[in-house]
Amino acid sequence: MSNMNNLSQQIQEWNEHYKKIVEHLKGMDMIQKEIVSMLGGMDKNNTEEPKLSLEQVRTVLAKLAQEGHQVEVRALITKYGAMKLSDINPEHFKALLKEAEEI
Repeated sequence: MSNMNNLSQQIQEWNEHYKKIVEHLKGMDMIQKEIVSMLGGMDKNNTEEPKLSLEQVRTVLAKLAQEGHQVEVRALITKYGAMKLSDINPEHFKALLKEAEEI
């Protein structure tokens, strides 16, 4: 009977891990959609790219950090030669978001 209890407990633990993975994937899907919507707003006839705001970039990076990717977010910021997000040149926001999408 002890083996059945252990097996039942292990199945419950796997189920909890599975639920966490599903929630994480849902969050990543939401971040990806947000990035695509931010970057995809270009009109085909308009050669000028839409400008991304600091707030838009901060929203995406904050969501990633809340999901446990603080180290990766910090590495992205320092990769662009900054100690904090607001120090990054806005011309790098698009590239930064593309890299954030891969986290």
